[in-house]
Amino acid sequence: MMNPIALFDYVFYRTYVFYQKRNDDIDWFRGVCLVSFLESLIVLEILFLVKSFVHFTLPANSKYLIGGTLIVLILALNSMRYGLMRKKNGFSVFHERWGSKDRKTVRRDGWFIVLFIIFVVFVITAVTAMVYKASGQSVPR
Repeated sequence: MMNPIALFDYVFYRTYVFYQKRNDDIDWFRGVCLVSFLESLIVLEILFLVKSFVHFTLPANSKYLIGGTLIVLILALNSMRYGLMRKKNGFSVFHERWGSKDRKTVRRDGWFIVLFIIFVVFVITAVTAMVYKASGQSVPR
């Protein structure tokens, strides 16, 4: 079983390779953006789930401040991590680990990444909304 950091590293690597093959100038940053989006969504949904069980009130419009700050913080941390890795060794660690897979395995893993993104975006969001409704709260908008 793959640990969560390795899973996000693999999503980053596959996104990076996808855009690198298309001669994109910011190929590594596109991978950072996708990983940051997924990580932010998971963290925000965990916060919503916690809020549904531990009742507390937030000041008006603070959810935008909390969410925006969280997204920017995760994007900055991922940019630093992958940016330093890019400067240091050009992602050679990822190339050694995942670069020599055969085409069939790469295609299968590509479908795994798509299903992972769908799972994070739709399934976890739906479960969070159901828990919110079951607790008698309205879903945050």
